[in-house]
Amino acid sequence: MKGMIGCASRDEVGEELLRKREKLLLRIKKMEEIQVILGGMEGGLLGLCYQIFQDNLLQEVIIDKAYYKEGVDTKVKQVDSIFDRLKACYEKSDFALFLEGGIGTYAELFAFLDEKRTRDETYPIYLYNETGCYDCFFALLEDGVKKGTISSVDASYFHEIKEEDQLIKELEELLKRKENKIK
Repeated sequence: MKGMIGCASRDEVGEELLRKREKLLLRIKKMEEIQVILGGMEGGLLGLCYQIFQDNLLQEVIIDKAYYKEGVDTKVKQVDSIFDRLKACYEKSDFALFLEGGIGTYAELFAFLDEKRTRDETYPIYLYNETGCYDCFFALLEDGVKKGTISSVDASYFHEIKEEDQLIKELEELLKRKENKIK
């Protein structure tokens, strides 16, 4: 099973957050049935994801050519644009997990929402909200539903996860569902 991880790529991400997410990512790595798809490989949480998953070849990196640097990992798949990268990440993954992030992560989040609502209602999108980083996003969805600009169905497509154990349990259940479909 493949999961796309979206998160901050800024080097300014604090050490405390990096240590917390390293612990979580190492737990995910132990779930050997999960392969990771990343939309980059440098900086912040994204760089940490790349480092953790690269040694056991459990990852695929898809990056747009504007961000590719010569001499880096030759297994990186280059695409023409950010839009192509998002499409490839969505199509190749069975779920998305969004950790803390900034503008780029929010862009990915909205792109995945739009793909999910037009393509596949069963595609799980997990927002790891332990630090409250997505509180404003959920408030935006709630306000949009109240005003009638966002459907309650679209607003329900996200699984808010606030604890590490809860995320691991969700991923284990997703693995079981996928395994049962294959049998």
